[in-house]
Amino acid sequence: LKRVARYLVGAPRAEQVFHWQELPKNVTTCVDSDWAGDKGSRRSTTGMAVRRGRHLLRHSSTLQSVISLSSAEAELVAAVKTATEVPGVVQLANDWGQTVNGKIFVDSSAAIGVVNRRGNVRLRHVKAGMLWIQEKVQFRLRKVLGTEKPADLMTKFLGSDQIHAALTSMGIWCATGRAVIVPTLSAASAYLHDRWKDTHRPALCVVILEGHIMEVAVFGTRSDSGTR
Repeated sequence: LKRVARYLVGAPRAEQVFHWQELPKNVTTCVDSDWAGDKGSRRSTTGMAVRRGRHLLRHSSTLQSVISLSSAEAELVAAVKTATEVPGVVQLANDWGQTVNGKIFVDSSAAIGVVNRRGNVRLRHVKAGMLWIQEKVQFRLRKVLGTEKPADLMTKFLGSDQIHAALTSMGIWCATGRAVIVPTLSAASAYLHDRWKDTHRPALCVVILEGHIMEVAVFGTRSDSGTR
């Protein structure tokens, strides 16, 4: 908790930036796992960051449902989970008329070795269900250095410089102070509250700033404050 508090003092606000870019042909997913990181259950954590070019589409950090007996198995479980979700992102892009390919990057040579062979060979403790990824040729794992993938942020305790590097690679920038539009939103919200608080009719209020919906509030008769 002390580490979290100290970090938030220096970086109280984060902004996700979507830079202008040409349409990339690939959806790249970086995946990582720790091994038995949860002290209570000894389950491992899977971290995933899905990007299209420089734009972050999705990220997650979840406990694995099984207890892995080795770091290689933990990385394999993380890769299999990712391989089941990447097709959904690819299909969604195809539904919008954009043809993209899915690529998965890991830093585990052992996991890549398991995927590139057939069967579990000597890995008797690996469940057969984990080996279906061997048949998915389009999702061959690709090697990436551990220091170059942002998924480490979801599974490991990193230093300040490493955190900022991972966030920057995902298009997230740390900022201080209040956002420029915050005073405007606060003033608008206060005005709407004063306008409708004494009425006996519920009201749906939408705050629009420069063509973007910034806040939605529902004011009713049972509460003095709006429900946002």
